[in-house]
Amino acid sequence: MGAVTMRVLIQTWDRSNVTRFISLAGPHAGICKVPPISSNKIRFVPTSSSCNEACNKTLAAIAYSGFGQEISALNLWHDPVREEMYRRKNVFLPPSLCQTRSSCSGTRLNLDKLEKMVLVGGPNDGTVYPWESALFGYYNSNWSIVYRKEQPFYDKMGLGVLEKEGRLEECIVKNVTHVRFVFSDEVYEKCIKPNL
Repeated sequence: MGAVTMRVLIQTWDRSNVTRFISLAGPHAGICKVPPISSNKIRFVPTSSSCNEACNKTLAAIAYSGFGQEISALNLWHDPVREEMYRRKNVFLPPSLCQTRSSCSGTRLNLDKLEKMVLVGGPNDGTVYPWESALFGYYNSNWSIVYRKEQPFYDKMGLGVLEKEGRLEECIVKNVTHVRFVFSDEVYEKCIKPNL
């Protein structure tokens, strides 16, 4: 949640003086699976793609309720099967991705101030589902990944300009779990150090 919060602050705060933003495993396009309660003990991991329709509907109803939207992690819930409900009821993520009727001109201008945006993620994250969300990728309604460049918000947010100008890059690291990104020497050497 920290990386997404920082991105939104950069987007919305006109006086931001951040020049380099390195995002470690931030679920920028959302999540649609409940992460493990404990990494090595009890796990509660229903997913919209594996649980039945009743389970999926219940998860969406909780996440998009007034109560659910008071819980920060549920502000990242993005049900790809209930896209309209997500856009109407999620008060945090859709506006941050220019998916609502509100203007994104400030968002684009503020992100355009960045000298560099580095998106770090990997397939063994184990908490961010889909892990490609760390790179602004996400599921479509058929549960297939739609990568960043094909996302409707790609140009609206200014990601296309950043990428075209070489100011946005992704750094994919395998065999690192979500909580280990901040401690990994490989992540530091490969993704962080070259971009400081």
